[in-house]
Amino acid sequence: MTAVISLLVKWRGHLVDSSKNHNKFYELKLLERGSDPHPYEVYAIWGRIGAQGRSQPLYKGSLLSNAKDILESKRRAKEANGYSTVTDSSFTQSTSKTQYTVPPGTVAGILMKGK
Repeated sequence: MTAVISLLVKWRGHLVDSSKNHNKFYELKLLERGSDPHPYEVYAIWGRIGAQGRSQPLYKGSLLSNAKDILESKRRAKEANGYSTVTDSSFTQSTSKTQYTVPPGTVAGILMKGK
């Protein structure tokens, strides 16, 4: 059985510093599962640029305002640590609803640990 998930907000930042061997990305996604009693989820995905990366849920709850606050707080912290927002054509920031149909055990195409 598949689920329909709406991507409400997506942010991606890069930290590149060859003197420190930094070549990192950090991505935040705010998702909505319409039929779930706690439909809002925030996920962080991070790793080396060009690699699949790791993921971690940051929030799952019923309040959109809480989910947005958590995403924005994490985004500001990453920018304060030197991450710059990706604005090139290889990655498009999203602030509108995009719907995905995904298999169980994944979140918008991200395989979750233990699934």
